[in-house]
Amino acid sequence: MGVLVHWRSPKKEFSGLVRYCVYREIGLLLGVEFDGASRWYKRAFKPQHLLDLEHLMDTAAQRRSW
Repeated sequence: MGVLVHWRSPKKEFSGLVRYCVYREIGLLLGVEFDGASRWYKRAFKPQHLLDLEHLMDTAAQRRSW
C-alpha cells in the first residue's frame, strides 16, 4: 500500500495514497487517503458506483412504511 494515485473529474483533480485494497464480490475496493489539496465533496465528484448509505436507508424506510 502507500501507492500514490491521481484522477480527474470534470470539476476537480484528486490525488492521494492507497491505504488498503481488498477484493469484494463486486470487485476491488480501494481506500484512499486524500492529500491536502484534494478535498473531496459530492458536488466536485460523485462516481456512479458510489454507495450513498443515507439514500439507501431513506429508500428502505419509505418502502417499509407502504
